[in-house]
Amino acid sequence: MADDPNPGAPNPDAIVPAAPAAPPAPAEATPPEHVPGYLRVWRAVWGTNPTPAHDGPPPPTDGTREIVETIVFVVVLVLMLRCFVAEAFVIPTGSMAETLYGYQKMVTCPQCEFFFPVNCSAEVEAAQEGGDPRLRATDRCICPNCRLNIALVSPGAPPDPSNTGQPIPDPGYSTGDRVLVAKFLYDLLGRMPNRLDVVVFKFPGDGDPSKGGAWPGTGPQQRGVPMNYIKRLVGLPGETIYIYRGDLYHSAVPDPKKWFDEDFRDCPDPNSDEHKQRKLQLWRRIHGGGSTVDYTHGKLIDPSTAEHKAILAEMKAGTIQIVRKPASVILAMRRIVYDNDHQAADLIKAQEPPRWQPAGAGWTADGTTFVGKAGETTAWLRYSNRLRGEKDPQLIRDFLGYNTDPHTGLRGGDQHWVKDLMLECEVDVAKAQGQFSLELSSGVDRFRAVWDLATGQCTLHRIQPHSAAFAATLGLEKGEVLGKAETKLKGPGKYRVRFANFDRQLVVWVDGALPFGQHGVAYEAPDYQDHKDFNDREQPASVGLENAEVTVRHLSLWRDVFYTNGQHRNPSDDNTGAIFQMYVQPDHYLCMGDNSPASSDGRSWGLVPNRLLLGKAQMVYYPFYFPWWPLKAPVNRVGLIR
Repeated sequence: MADDPNPGAPNPDAIVPAAPAAPPAPAEATPPEHVPGYLRVWRAVWGTNPTPAHDGPPPPTDGTREIVETIVFVVVLVLMLRCFVAEAFVIPTGSMAETLYGYQKMVTCPQCEFFFPVNCSAEVEAAQEGGDPRLRATDRCICPNCRLNIALVSPGAPPDPSNTGQPIPDPGYSTGDRVLVAKFLYDLLGRMPNRLDVVVFKFPGDGDPSKGGAWPGTGPQQRGVPMNYIKRLVGLPGETIYIYRGDLYHSAVPDPKKWFDEDFRDCPDPNSDEHKQRKLQLWRRIHGGGSTVDYTHGKLIDPSTAEHKAILAEMKAGTIQIVRKPASVILAMRRIVYDNDHQAADLIKAQEPPRWQPAGAGWTADGTTFVGKAGETTAWLRYSNRLRGEKDPQLIRDFLGYNTDPHTGLRGGDQHWVKDLMLECEVDVAKAQGQFSLELSSGVDRFRAVWDLATGQCTLHRIQPHSAAFAATLGLEKGEVLGKAETKLKGPGKYRVRFANFDRQLVVWVDGALPFGQHGVAYEAPDYQDHKDFNDREQPASVGLENAEVTVRHLSLWRDVFYTNGQHRNPSDDNTGAIFQMYVQPDHYLCMGDNSPASSDGRSWGLVPNRLLLGKAQMVYYPFYFPWWPLKAPVNRVGLIR
């Protein structure tokens, strides 16, 4: 018999006399049938009475035990949620900028007061690794709005004669975005990822130097820590993905057996060890070190080849289709070209020509506001991309202020002409008459959204002027109506409007509504896809008015992401119209960063096996704006991830 832990207490194993029968209940006691209904429900669910009035005092409880049980329960619950439902991650680098921020410095331009982020991951990583952060410091940047060179000066730092930018105090770094990743979507629900999902995955390196040599073959751990990447999923199993002039394309019909004979020619037996090992390596795209292992069959196709012409023919026929972003993703991935509310004070003082100017009578400028009164002839307000230090207007290129850390060697990009633009403004309508237009140029085309201010109907036009002079004087324009829809822009009032030409589709917003839907109206690519100076250099964006009175405020121009052919490739390959091609093996995905020039992604190392997908990034939960230490953050980043 075991020792009695409580001598003197009644032994539960002992035989004891039966208790005498309880005396009958007094007549005034509540009969069972008269117990209130809510008490019977409570007892049925919990087994006790919520009030001890008729059940006697509650049994004694052990407070310490309850606390321990609660802590254990919470810990187990958190671990289960972390393993199967959701997990938090921090974004360390800028490969997904500006959709997601890594470590960054938030800078306010001293001339135009535009507020923008600058990548400082290298500086923070140097400090965390015990090195000298000054050797990799982000101590200069370029304003993406007015292109001012800015020097970030730390307190007590000696002057750097090579840093010729306008000095401002270094704002210090802010943490990368904290994101919540939903694991249950892919694990518990068994759902396949969708194209353009932002996904988190383990880097698929196998750690065997004999199978790839240096990084990235050294994953999936770095210094004992698993390497998790976050990218946007762009290619699905069995597809061939193409990058052409900054846009993504995919084969309309996936072909999972396209490269099977070549990849398994020497080991066709699916039960052989070699076959099984090779299937685990289908993600690899390793070049160099005397070996080439590329199961994506990636290559750059020169425009002079017959293969290039054949691919363009397939794009025109629709067997190769462009990847079109919905409106929500367009807003997440757009990049600023120019915000007219932030005009540089030094350029105004020097009487430099403003970027937005009336082209003839009908518009008058009042600071950042434009008042229009037009008759029967359309009055135009034109944008000219006049950059700081440049005498003539320039093409709109893939400049990104986030990348102007000099230690990356990028200086913002600025290598490629971007044809996909978005125009946004507030329009204050005085009378319910006439027409209001937003126009965007792209190569040989001009795309125009025209609102009838009396009815609210919006009509989308595609126009191909023969030349600027002919279009203005003779009206020799080839016009095409692409679509019509009713909108809220009707009669007097203030309206917020956007017009985007992204991914060969025209998308319209009016006060947040999408009259043409999430994907707008699609159109076919022209035969000639290079830039035209009379469109893309002289008037890439315009605002028009006919027989109407309006006031336009808060004009801003944006551009789309330009996908490059590779992180370290010669930019001229993209400018000449070369096509970059990759195949996505079955049960694999192709993922790329939104910050294409500064992203190490599938273009360099290959694919992501389905088994290594961790989940979909759902939202940013931190940082949120907070002005005081220790949670001080200069900007609110909380929101859903698109």
